[in-house]
Amino acid sequence: AKYLSGDFSFIFMDCQMPIMDGYEATKQIRKIELKRNDVSIPIIALTAASDKENRDRCRNAGMDGYLTKPFSLSNIQKSIESHLKAHFLDHLELSPADTSGSQTPRKAADDSIELNIVNLKAIENIRDLERQTGKLLLPSIFSGYVAQMEEKLSELRGDILYPEGTQIYRTAHAIRSMSTNVGAERVSIISSQIEKKSKVNEFTGLTEAVVELTKAYQEFIEEFNSNVLKTS
Repeated sequence: AKYLSGDFSFIFMDCQMPIMDGYEATKQIRKIELKRNDVSIPIIALTAASDKENRDRCRNAGMDGYLTKPFSLSNIQKSIESHLKAHFLDHLELSPADTSGSQTPRKAADDSIELNIVNLKAIENIRDLERQTGKLLLPSIFSGYVAQMEEKLSELRGDILYPEGTQIYRTAHAIRSMSTNVGAERVSIISSQIEKKSKVNEFTGLTEAVVELTKAYQEFIEEFNSNVLKTS
């Protein structure tokens, strides 16, 4: 009820709430976001347990991370900074289909559009933010993207072993969103295709799509390191 009555950018979720626990509350929030096609709000679990079973339960509920009790103000600050950075970038006006991208254009799988490895429009948006704040953000955003992508790709490979539309959609949606933000154009387009298919429970060719997604991600890493970070 509190979620529906406000406009929130970040949620710390107590897992042991009465009546409806934090796991079920998170699932309900994710269902609402899915129905509205909203950007996912970062949800961080507050939990007393840190074992693998509890971490998996948090992830399966749709949470983005967790803090183990007792936690410090420093733990809270770091969690907010790392997750809100990505969430803030979600609200920049990025253009995943803009063709002003970096080198090596390639046809998409359906030959309908040309895709660049790096979308320079997205990079310029981040550099605009650097100029506004006076802070060097691109290297830390890139390293954060790599860390999150390694985690999400691992999740996606696990998801496709036992296909379930909502979970695959959620993971692909997260990959698309973060990839659009950092300018990983091919990665964004392929994850969007996976997202659309999983939304209607269509799983044909999913394994091949994840292989192609991984290849596109590796190409982006190489291009970004070689031709973007070096010019920063």
